[in-house]
Amino acid sequence: MVKPKAKQHYVDSKKFLTEYVRYATVRDDAVAQGLPKPPITDYLGDCIQKICTHLAFKPNFINYSFRDDMIADAIENCLMYFDNFDPAISTQIFSYYTQTAYFAFLRRIAIEKKQTYIKHKFLEHTMLFDVLASPSNDDDSAMDLKANLNNDYMNDFVTNYEQSLEKTRAAVKSKKKVKEAANTVLASLEDIPNG
Repeated sequence: MVKPKAKQHYVDSKKFLTEYVRYATVRDDAVAQGLPKPPITDYLGDCIQKICTHLAFKPNFINYSFRDDMIADAIENCLMYFDNFDPAISTQIFSYYTQTAYFAFLRRIAIEKKQTYIKHKFLEHTMLFDVLASPSNDDDSAMDLKANLNNDYMNDFVTNYEQSLEKTRAAVKSKKKVKEAANTVLASLEDIPNG
């Protein structure tokens, strides 16, 4: 009877951790001697690339048109924080870099949403200005403006984005008020004489 093969993972977590520990030892020795940090090994770089690339094919990320930018940002972030992983705290190296890549993806999505919002608002204002500045008084240009800006998807996108911005501003304002109240209480406690 033939045993079924165990599922092959695209990154072997144990080998990845072993290679990282080996690299960290060499890195720490070099830093202790005052030498520059050595570059990461090809295997470690390959693991980072595989993690970022495979994460981009998850259902919640696969349909973005800027997926290559997401992968590039994730690789950059993983390399930027490469030395922050501490095997003494955790042995879950695969999870650490997957999480780093995940949050890099979310940051890229937020950046692209902001850019889409800016483009749409710019288009809105440009088209509106063109209609107002046009010398003819026919209603054709006004109709074109309404036709071009009457896009339910973009209107919903802009509305949702502006609501999200407003919620963020309200949360920041609320945190500021709480911090100010706490500082006021602390200041009043300092004025009470010891006795």
